[in-house]
Amino acid sequence: YARVGDIQEMLGDHEAAEQSYSAGRRLLAELNAKFPTNVRYSQDLAACVNNLGQMLKSAGRTPEAELALREALDLRRKLTDDRHDEEDRRELATVADNLGVLLLGEGRYTEADSLLRQSVGLREALAGGQTEPAYQQNLARGRNNLGVLLAAVGRPDEAEQTFRQALDVLIGLAKQYPNAPDYRQELAVSYNHLGNLWRDTNPVKSEKFYLQSLGLRDRLVADFPTTPVYRQEQAASYHSLGFVRQAAGRGAEAEKDYNQTNLTLVAEMY
Repeated sequence: YARVGDIQEMLGDHEAAEQSYSAGRRLLAELNAKFPTNVRYSQDLAACVNNLGQMLKSAGRTPEAELALREALDLRRKLTDDRHDEEDRRELATVADNLGVLLLGEGRYTEADSLLRQSVGLREALAGGQTEPAYQQNLARGRNNLGVLLAAVGRPDEAEQTFRQALDVLIGLAKQYPNAPDYRQELAVSYNHLGNLWRDTNPVKSEKFYLQSLGLRDRLVADFPTTPVYRQEQAASYHSLGFVRQAAGRGAEAEKDYNQTNLTLVAEMY
């Protein structure tokens, strides 16, 4: 049921995914209660509930999503306390990050800060002993999310430092794996975060970061012209550039950026 729910969620069928996740949750909870020494049932239950929470979040049902993610967090914490296993710590970091991002979106910054820092701490420890790129990528994602929180609470210098730590990781991954577009895409996101951070207070600095993000996104569109998300992100970069240039009184340049935004979005339709 849980794996079927994953597929239905990928296809955007929230109603069917919820039914599948809920059925999987009931079955796994029964198995976990009946066979408490079988760790796999508890792990699968935690994964199912986490995915249910993420689906509910995508559907805009935030209170229900929070309940599901807290349940998943409790399951992962118990697994980690009982076993001290690498897989359990990795998944605990994922759930803590998911719940932290949800609370960040709700403006509950103190709770979000604790969870996002917990996630980053776990990921730093895991990445330190691993050469697998997924560990480094997850660490960069966690730092980016923590950076967004620091920006939201008015701590821009700390936010920039955190974003730059994410940049360092992603620059290394993009160089090491030049044919893997995900690393370039996430590197562009990090530069975009830095552009957003300084947009209102230091537009010159902001423009520099937006241009770095745009350069990466231009290349992604050139390399993968049929991938819609790359064009959407490229259009967002042009719009951000237009905003800072317009604010700086450079209307002609801003107009070109806004026109390019429209052209990019129109191109996506064909």
